[in-house]
Amino acid sequence: MRSSSEVNHLFAALSKAQAEMENAQQNKTNPHFRSKYADLASIRDATVPSLTKHGLTIIQFPLPSEDGLYLHTVLGHSSGQWIEGMFPLVVALDKPQVMGSFLTYARRYSHAGFCCIAAEEDDDANAASTQTAPKAKAKSESIKFPDELSAQHTATLLSQLDELKTATAVDDFAKENAGTYGRLIPDHQQTVREACNDRRAALSDK
Repeated sequence: MRSSSEVNHLFAALSKAQAEMENAQQNKTNPHFRSKYADLASIRDATVPSLTKHGLTIIQFPLPSEDGLYLHTVLGHSSGQWIEGMFPLVVALDKPQVMGSFLTYARRYSHAGFCCIAAEEDDDANAASTQTAPKAKAKSESIKFPDELSAQHTATLLSQLDELKTATAVDDFAKENAGTYGRLIPDHQQTVREACNDRRAALSDK
């Protein structure tokens, strides 16, 4: 977290804005965990009017650094005061849809965090406690997908798998998407692996 040398006007304005904000409407459902969450548009609807009223604005943009790509979120005030936070992004230059999905995820969490509003159901850390804590890695391409994003990519992979017509195509598909498999949570990796085996077996019988 970084900030301007003075933040008194910014915090005074943010305090007033937060007093007026309500939590974002949870208008989406995670297909794998069946938990509700607010998309980016809902978060903006819940926060931007109050931010603007009190001279505040949020700016978000990705920038590279020495150890990877990060989403920079800046909360600025009309006085010129500001605070900034960074969120690590998955680097997948050959898969722009993957990067786009993760960027939207990062924007949602960062925006809601800066405004201190709730944007998803509280599962009492159940999702986090069922997984082994990953070892810290410097390169952003080694970062695992969050549960929600992992579920989205799993659904996409399964849909693509159903369209394959030969066992060889299934083998090629598995090789081409090995990097994506590695970023899925363990349960989703197992789901895709079993689906590949089943699809390969079904096509081999033809």
